[in-house]
Amino acid sequence: MPLRIALIANSLPAPADSGSMIRACRLAHALAGVGAVSLYARCSESDAERHGAHPDLAPFDRIRLDPEPDPVHASLSRVFSGPSMDRWMADDDPLGAILARDHAEAAFDVVVCQQLFTANVARGLPGVPMVLDEHNVESQAIGQVLGAYERARVPIDPALATARIEAYERAAWPRAALITCPTVADADRMRGHTTAAVRVVPNGADTDLIPMRSPSRRAGKSILFVGAYFWPPNFKAAQFLARRVLPLVRAREPQARLVLCGKSPGIEVALLRKEGVEITGTVPSTRPYLDDAMVYGNALFQGAGSSLKVLEALASGIPLVSTPAGVRGHPVEPGRHYIPAEDAEGFAGAILGVLADPAAFDAQAAAGRAVAESLSWPVVGADFASAVARVARGERLKDG
Repeated sequence: MPLRIALIANSLPAPADSGSMIRACRLAHALAGVGAVSLYARCSESDAERHGAHPDLAPFDRIRLDPEPDPVHASLSRVFSGPSMDRWMADDDPLGAILARDHAEAAFDVVVCQQLFTANVARGLPGVPMVLDEHNVESQAIGQVLGAYERARVPIDPALATARIEAYERAAWPRAALITCPTVADADRMRGHTTAAVRVVPNGADTDLIPMRSPSRRAGKSILFVGAYFWPPNFKAAQFLARRVLPLVRAREPQARLVLCGKSPGIEVALLRKEGVEITGTVPSTRPYLDDAMVYGNALFQGAGSSLKVLEALASGIPLVSTPAGVRGHPVEPGRHYIPAEDAEGFAGAILGVLADPAAFDAQAAAGRAVAESLSWPVVGADFASAVARVARGERLKDG
């Protein structure tokens, strides 16, 4: 008899148009290979109607929606304080009640929670082993977000909000039979606060869908950055590239242009539009932009977990210029897989070097593609699904 898996998500894992959504979607699809997956999503009926026919939702045996979805994107104040956070941590979550009723009718073998703030929903299944897939350490990530905004815009004390989330992490982590996360650094931090098994399940890349194009086969003078711009580190990277790096590059290479690709650009990113700067907004796929670019400017100076955009760039063969923070958590080395840079002059110099002699970076691009292929989603997903199946069968896993 196939395993019965309950999967809890903060939203429908489709369309997969951000790093977090891509991870949620690809790992969910992997689970469908080892059992029948019922999805429980914090999602409104209107969102479900818009995306209900999306092919990324096809693998699910059934989809249950939150009867009282919270408009978590209304404002940062609402997301990180007051009703939203109370709801995320409550014992009597209404989606949990639906889950419990379904379990009473036909028992689940395992419940998989995508990210910390779905763990409370799983309380509706006492005695059923829980797997918690953390996309990063939430207290660290949210602390960075809140610290990036002026208090006038987000009237929340970052220290108090972060402390509250840390306390919830310390309570939620020990309830899991297995915790998975994308980086060794995240795993080490979690192991200090739980006896649950903690395993690294790295972020992956759709290498079968991203064609490799060597730098010597590329043309043009475009610099690419991909990100969801509601996330402050991505917005700051866009500002840095547009205002500080691009003018230095164009002073020596006037045909150079910057392409800021990704969802939710907002007014602050729109204001970066000028001669030489293209802002795409949400696109059906980033692959045409990966294929067209000559160099990828990964100007991230902070972040949590690891960045999927790095693996996608490496898979495509674009020479990658990055800060150390931008490649955090990935098995890459400066000079071998990417060109290191830490300030505007360093970024501009590295970008100009690629534009002047793309073929000099062919070997580096090939090494980067090999890293991405070793972390293809089918490989990463199979390891994750295997671990979940073992937990469902009652095995006690070790750290890994």
